[in-house]
Amino acid sequence: MRKLKAVFILLLALFLTGCCVDENGNIVLGNNCEIAVTNATFKCNGASCNGMSEYNGSGVNIWSYKNGGSNSVDLSVSMYTSKDITIVYTNEGNSYVAMPSISINTALRNEISPYEENLYNEYSDDVYRFIEPDFIRDFEPAELIEQSDDLKLNQAPSYKVWSEGNKYNWNVAYGSAIRATTLRKQLTVNGRTINLWVEDSEYANGGMGTTKINSVASYIGAIYTGVVSVAGEPWGTHGASNLIPSGNQPLDIVFFNTGNSGIGGYFGSYNNYKKSVYSNSNEAVVIFIHTRMNVLPVIAHELTHAIDFYQRFVVMGEGNQFNAFLGEMRAVMMEDVIASRISYNNVGYRYKGWLNTPLYQQDFSDWKYADSSSYNVAGSLGAFLLRQYGIDFFKTLFKTRSDLSTNDYRAKEINILDKAIKVYDSRGLAKALRNWGASIAMFPTSATPKGFGYPARSNDNGFNLEAFDDNSYRSYRKLPTSSPSTLAPHAHFPFLRKPTASYTYEEQFRVPSGVSISIVVK
Repeated sequence: MRKLKAVFILLLALFLTGCCVDENGNIVLGNNCEIAVTNATFKCNGASCNGMSEYNGSGVNIWSYKNGGSNSVDLSVSMYTSKDITIVYTNEGNSYVAMPSISINTALRNEISPYEENLYNEYSDDVYRFIEPDFIRDFEPAELIEQSDDLKLNQAPSYKVWSEGNKYNWNVAYGSAIRATTLRKQLTVNGRTINLWVEDSEYANGGMGTTKINSVASYIGAIYTGVVSVAGEPWGTHGASNLIPSGNQPLDIVFFNTGNSGIGGYFGSYNNYKKSVYSNSNEAVVIFIHTRMNVLPVIAHELTHAIDFYQRFVVMGEGNQFNAFLGEMRAVMMEDVIASRISYNNVGYRYKGWLNTPLYQQDFSDWKYADSSSYNVAGSLGAFLLRQYGIDFFKTLFKTRSDLSTNDYRAKEINILDKAIKVYDSRGLAKALRNWGASIAMFPTSATPKGFGYPARSNDNGFNLEAFDDNSYRSYRKLPTSSPSTLAPHAHFPFLRKPTASYTYEEQFRVPSGVSISIVVK
């Protein structure tokens, strides 16, 4: 074995017989190794792999290269193989990058059958639309008044006490401002009262009748205990005189018909303020859920937003350090975490949406409330991170603070995500993005190198995460039909190649500064 020197000239291709490059950049001599790639890391999983450093033509094999220099680099690849090859460019930086022109063989692009297209569309309206205007998440940092520790200790908790059958008119953000509701179910979970309100007209016409509300109530305990075990309680002690009183406030869940607004549910932080601050405040810890859908994952999603407001804004005192993407990403990840407790994986459909569109070339941090695309991208990245780093990582993501001194809240949230990942992998977000991009190659969970794909996690802090196996999802993948002129920050550009009839494949790729390239053979 001999090591590549740090001053190795990258423009020089290695066409060596019987060698590979390991994950530390070392050339490894092996039996009939069939690839040579300049200064790349290497991952291998299969019967022919020896400690993930040797390859002789079988298994799942991944090479990756990051251009950390200031100029573009030409990377030459030479293979002798009969297998399909997936190439993925990943922009690991925060700026758009000019891309070289790359030929795309559209005949290799995956298409889905008409039946699968219909299956995809059947669920799209139900699971993708959480479109919420910015004002719903406007946490108004200037409105939070810091108070002394004495006030925090002496402020007497007070809240409304309700009983099943009570009536109340809730002030909602969509359609008719006032909705007449009745408290149909009241539960106590971990010492907190949870009230389930249903719009009267929806209860009468079956939108949320007796059977459905009883079914929802049977899952509330599992959802609430699961969410708070990861993210914390939605309300408690505080010292702000303009917020509703501290203490064990009830959690109100209001089910109403949002009509044609496209809204699946929402949490509005203005309800946590007194009416003297916001006249339309309901003065309650409350989330609102659309009746005409599977409401269970939406409850987990919106409860996560409610917790984010209390834990990060009120308790941690972060102010309005919320761009949008990280709060939404955590909420979508929570849907994934809770899935096994409600027997419904919303994020599986988001993953299909990401594969099908495709949205590989969209920056996950550039949040778009106008459509469902950002939820699909965030859901897919979040599902990857959960399966690679686990529930403890997710808990860390709720507690991590930014260490950037800037008013660029998106940069702060990217910094938070990077710091949380580095607790579990010192290479942080950049490496996670690269491996996430390589996973577009669609791996069978039985033969995926560590650090890639969407493997199952069992009994992780009491949660089970299902595998996203290529056998179930690969038919939904649609790859780009043309080469982009630029690649967005944190985005990917994947395409396929096939070897010639004589089992040879050779190509040179220009890799821009700050961009990595992954080569997958399987």
